[in-house]
Amino acid sequence: MAPPPNRTPAPGSLTERILLLPKPLVLTGLPYKCDPTVRQVTRRARLGRERWITVTYLATHPDFSLPFGADRALLAWITTQAFATGQVHFSAIADYFRAFGLDTGGRAYTIFRQRYQRIANLAIRIEQLDPDQRTTQRLFVIPTSQEPLELLTGSTRNLERKLLRYHRYGFTLDNNLWRYLRENPVPAPLAVLRAFHNSPRGWDLAQLVLYRSFVAKRPTVIPWDALLEQLGGKRGRDPYRLKYQLQSDLKKLRGLLAETPAEFLAGGRGLRILLRRGGRR
Repeated sequence: MAPPPNRTPAPGSLTERILLLPKPLVLTGLPYKCDPTVRQVTRRARLGRERWITVTYLATHPDFSLPFGADRALLAWITTQAFATGQVHFSAIADYFRAFGLDTGGRAYTIFRQRYQRIANLAIRIEQLDPDQRTTQRLFVIPTSQEPLELLTGSTRNLERKLLRYHRYGFTLDNNLWRYLRENPVPAPLAVLRAFHNSPRGWDLAQLVLYRSFVAKRPTVIPWDALLEQLGGKRGRDPYRLKYQLQSDLKKLRGLLAETPAEFLAGGRGLRILLRRGGRR
């Protein structure tokens, strides 16, 4: 079934380039570090007073771990590229490197291959709990692909030039994931996420703050325990160091936005989300 008509401007038509992500991936992040022994992780976030979303990420191929760290950037680029048609052509990979200001040498393409394989073999289970029901979606991020062997295993020499020949190769997003993306796209400024490319926890905090401050009708507070759970932390593990890191990330985000979308409350009471200019009212 085709998704509903596009209600969001195409990223290229906006004055400031944006990335488009489905809401579950914004509210619940991927792991921060690689651990080949961990084949699935679960994140939980509150949608409303009595509504929750639980997202489980599963690695489906024994040779590839769960996506982690800066794999977030490639996944965000993929969902943005796929927004219009659900498909991504390998000939567009060079745009991923340009978007995030990455080196285009052979090592960079080797890292891309590894990131792509982790994402291509990722499954996601999304459970939404409402007062009267639970809805579960089981998704395989990239169920169908046609991959040139030269791209995946061949020499990386002159690979950027070779990409121009790869227009007939590509992959398709899971149809239900595409529907999520089309029905509830969450925009994020590319310039902001590019600044957090190598800081995955900062990336997750920035996405959370940008989304929550945009949709908020009034200032709200995310309790510290809920924030810790949402950002993949663990109780009792360097809470002061973690809070210092998050405060540093929030300060960086403020500088990028030239406004204050959120602030930490004293006494470990949580993160107060403020209202952003241009947000929903």
